[in-house]
Amino acid sequence: MADEPTPWELKRNYDSLRADMRDGFNQINARLDKMPSSEVFTALLGELQRRVNDVEKDVANDQESRKADRRLVVGALLAGGVAILTQIITSVLAARGLG
Repeated sequence: MADEPTPWELKRNYDSLRADMRDGFNQINARLDKMPSSEVFTALLGELQRRVNDVEKDVANDQESRKADRRLVVGALLAGGVAILTQIITSVLAARGLG
């Protein structure tokens, strides 16, 4: 019988466990109070998704404008090259007396 706890020891252990659990739940509640509500989180997530979509559209538009810019640069270089080639041919023909 000496190994068995007395009713008073059982009550004290039970009260200690309840106090520990209460402290743990209070800590959990304090952490949960710092978290945003599900409505706020959903709204923030929707806003973030909209911003990501906007950035993706901007990147796609930038790629299209880069392609257009490349075409313009190539066209300008070709036009310049043709103009220089025309001047060379005209000069050669004029030197030979054919132009």
